[in-house]
Amino acid sequence: MSRTCGNSIVEEGEDCDCGTIDECHELDPCCDPITCKLTKEAECASGPCCNNCRLETRGVVCRDAANECDLAEHCSGENGQCPQDIHKKNGNPCGGNTGYCFTGVCPTLNLQCEQIWGYGGTAGDKQCFEQFNSKGSINGHCGVDSSGQYSKCEPE
Repeated sequence: MSRTCGNSIVEEGEDCDCGTIDECHELDPCCDPITCKLTKEAECASGPCCNNCRLETRGVVCRDAANECDLAEHCSGENGQCPQDIHKKNGNPCGGNTGYCFTGVCPTLNLQCEQIWGYGGTAGDKQCFEQFNSKGSINGHCGVDSSGQYSKCEPE
């Protein structure tokens, strides 16, 4: 694949690509529109960790935590881009100990009920779960075995 400086796509061998000469002067003073390399004074061209062609200091928050199971990301001081979005390890307690983090969100029982049943949906009493789950039916179970039968839950 050949690279084309000025097409607004950063390709192999380019530090930046701000488009045409006119677009570059208006949108990205950090990028040389002829070479698609950073200008002599620039440390970076774009991204949340690049401010006026200068890299943000290591540790500056570039993405806030979205919720209690997410983690804030910080600039490295070496790159204009924010690091990959990361979250707390699955299984960390959340929601005031009513849920556990899973893939960056806190799926509490009440939140799951509200998502299924709509606003105001809440979880049933613990006794309901104990009664239904101990029967091993479609209404409450601890999984399905290899023959397709619902497994009864053992008391905790």
